[in-house]
Amino acid sequence: EQRGGGPVTYGMSLRALLEGWVDTASDVAIGGVVMDSRQVEPGFAFVAVRGGSGHGMQHAEDAVRRGAVAILHDGGFENGDIDIPMVQVPALGKRLGELASRFWAASSEDMTIAAVTGTNGKTSVAHFIAQAWEREYGRAGMIGTLGFGPLDDLEPATHTTPDPFTLNRVLAHCMDSGVDHLAMEVSSHALAQGRVDTVQIDAAIFTNLGRDHLDYHQDMDAYAAAKRRLFTDHAPRFSIINRDDMTGRQWIRELAGQGEVLSYGLMPGAELTAEILGMDADGMALRLHSPWGRADLRSGLLGKFNAHNLLATAGALTLLGMAWSDTVRELEGIRPVPGRMLRLGGAPGQPVVVIDYAHTPDALAASL
Repeated sequence: EQRGGGPVTYGMSLRALLEGWVDTASDVAIGGVVMDSRQVEPGFAFVAVRGGSGHGMQHAEDAVRRGAVAILHDGGFENGDIDIPMVQVPALGKRLGELASRFWAASSEDMTIAAVTGTNGKTSVAHFIAQAWEREYGRAGMIGTLGFGPLDDLEPATHTTPDPFTLNRVLAHCMDSGVDHLAMEVSSHALAQGRVDTVQIDAAIFTNLGRDHLDYHQDMDAYAAAKRRLFTDHAPRFSIINRDDMTGRQWIRELAGQGEVLSYGLMPGAELTAEILGMDADGMALRLHSPWGRADLRSGLLGKFNAHNLLATAGALTLLGMAWSDTVRELEGIRPVPGRMLRLGGAPGQPVVVIDYAHTPDALAASL
């Protein structure tokens, strides 16, 4: 892949990749590691584990046709007609993050990472944070629905939070590109499946909890428990939680004493709050009250829920090192996220058209 105008390659031997886990691995050179057979390129290793709707070994022959030089699996399979090394790795499903981290050597501890979870608002808050960091520090990265990588060079996304191998490749790409501040969306699926287990999170943000993904989690308690792992299992330095949300209020109480917790919201009682002084077709005027002082600002964003998103952004930016005055200035410069309450038209004689991505009951109600 191209990095900074020149090619940068990654690779190691299969034996080195599996050191300490497998004693008999081949010394074949590995140029990449993927879980999706469609992403296999010549010289890659294909990782096959059980998923929600089948097993990766169903796609092993496709991986071989595309040039895979090794297959790593979690047991119970023979080589059969496959003539490349097949290696059974004990507890492979639980080691995907570490395996990816070994190969890509992308240490998230060398980056400042803000991770956002919640039913609605993840994309907006992550993009707002990345926007502000890019203006303040020159470059910033993002991982989420809009894409993966440096904010000015995002590659298309297939999942909100990618698999561990794509995630670590993106982290390595960002570091090669001089990006050391990254905002990421973290879905409940990703947390339940351990996709971000090896990522060091500096600030974790919770937006809200509504009805979504119950086909996967079965009930709201399991859905909430998956999201809560971002604040417990990852032990972030800062937890920034929406106090206006019922689940958020519960977590604020439960997480007291586990790192620094900042509550935000529009209702009384939050540490970081806002008064909406006025709204019109061009945005809204806000008065912020925070542990760092008071500030008035004008935002070009539409919707009361975007006041929540701006508060979450303000908390993350300031706790992660930005001066309060700079945070306020950056909030005023936040642009709408593509496809999120994007306003078109409105000139004399033209209708106002608003494009939004809302696809859950709560999000649609908030947008309307």
